[in-house]
Amino acid sequence: MKKIIAILLSTIILGIFSCKKENKTPETIVEVTVTDYLTGKVASGVTVNLYTKTQIDVGNDTASYIAVTGQDGKVKISVAYRAKYFVVAETVDAKGYEHKNYIFGWLPIGIFRTQEEVDSSPPKGQGFESNQIGRPKIQDTNGDGVIDTNDFCDMPSINLTEKANNLYSATIY
Repeated sequence: MKKIIAILLSTIILGIFSCKKENKTPETIVEVTVTDYLTGKVASGVTVNLYTKTQIDVGNDTASYIAVTGQDGKVKISVAYRAKYFVVAETVDAKGYEHKNYIFGWLPIGIFRTQEEVDSSPPKGQGFESNQIGRPKIQDTNGDGVIDTNDFCDMPSINLTEKANNLYSATIY
């Protein structure tokens, strides 16, 4: 009987110390779904950039994370936790036009589809390309009736919850 108890105890002790314990700490995930404003459908092949600091000209800085959307228009990125990332989604069409959710400091709010829309929208200030059919409408952030550098704003951002799947939707124009 003592032998059986000794064998059972040694098996239990051996089992406890030989168990492979996996570190299953949940990751912080950013999942972005990108929609094309013109088609209303999810957009595949779109580059999604996550930045740690805001700036007007993102071309001068490297994104902390870069990924490309799949056929479902989604990208899932495992990130180091921080309270906020700034999100820029961008692609280039067959004609060479860029489509983004953030344009040189401005927030797009649609696409000009008719001349009437062009005529009724705030004009862009001196030195900026004029409003045209097929080009993005820009939000008049400060409400002064002119689209200019005073309408620049921070990039769209996502506030994160640590060790969770954080969802974000972006529309490209």
